Amino acid sequence: MPQVILSETLLSNPDVVSVALLRVLEHLAPASRHGDVGLTVPLAALHLPGVGDLSVPIVLTLGEPSIRATERSIPVRLKARASERFFPRFSGVLRVHPVAEHRADVMLDGRYTPPAGLLGALADATLLRSAARLSLRAFLGRLADEVAREIETPEVLAYERSRVLPESGSPVAYARPHERQAHPDRG
Repeated sequence: MPQVILSETLLSNPDVVSVALLRVLEHLAPASRHGDVGLTVPLAALHLPGVGDLSVPIVLTLGEPSIRATERSIPVRLKARASERFFPRFSGVLRVHPVAEHRADVMLDGRYTPPAGLLGALADATLLRSAARLSLRAFLGRLADEVAREIETPEVLAYERSRVLPESGSPVAYARPHERQAHPDRG
């Protein structure tokens, strides 16, 4: 079972990122049961010329969120919605790791199980490992984009503002630093 550790950086308060991530996941999990969520494998990145992307509808299952020290985590499982035996399954955790007061890494950390037993493991050791990592990287990128958009919703902005307690008489400016930065895989 190959391990995958990927991350995206969001320029916002880690607590706010955690709230937004949970809201996004609570929307995606039910949508996935209706075929509205998928993993995309960019086949061109696998050096297959003239071939587009392959998208596989998935079911996203969430575990119970937890808070440990300053890090928040949500267990996740991803599996193909149909023809499960032909596609890998992923089991891991999404973590919100604080980097600074207004910067958090959203990390996807877990393992995937290649399909088709020994034959699938052999195929994964060659070409398909890249495909699995690329599809999980694309999933995390889309998730980070959704979280950045969720941070801008009135409910999450109100939550963020409620966390700021300025000194009496001082002006408060609410910047919108909810950009995201991709960085190379870790591990």
